[in-house]
Amino acid sequence: PPTVAARTPGPVQAQAQSQAEAARTAAAKEELYSDLTGLLVRAVTLPSSGAGGEAGTVYDCIQTGRAGTLRFKLAVAAPSPSPPTATTPGGAGAYEDAEFVFTPLFDARHDADLVALLPDYLREEITFARANAGRFYARLGEALMKRP
Repeated sequence: PPTVAARTPGPVQAQAQSQAEAARTAAAKEELYSDLTGLLVRAVTLPSSGAGGEAGTVYDCIQTGRAGTLRFKLAVAAPSPSPPTATTPGGAGAYEDAEFVFTPLFDARHDADLVALLPDYLREEITFARANAGRFYARLGEALMKRP
């Protein structure tokens, strides 16, 4: 009778298995984060490579809380690179220099009650530095956890 030798996965199969495992791990992390925080990232738009470095990543988000559900876009603008200096050895285009742009997305028919509960600064587009991202998220969470 013919014998069948056990096949070991080739490099392409091993890479595909590794990528599939990484995708499952990323999805599990995202689900846990969503369960703990109420933040769901619906979509991510990455900058195109020909954008000249100015385009950033845009996140389409939903944040839930006792007061309701807020849909918003959060853009992380890629800073324009500049040459390194004595005060900014990595150049001015460093990770810390990125700015965030928060844009709330309201549905006039469904979000009137929520809009009435939100502080003014969460009703309009705002821009803030990466260093203030944690503070922004804490205030967003606070506003949505208030009882109507």
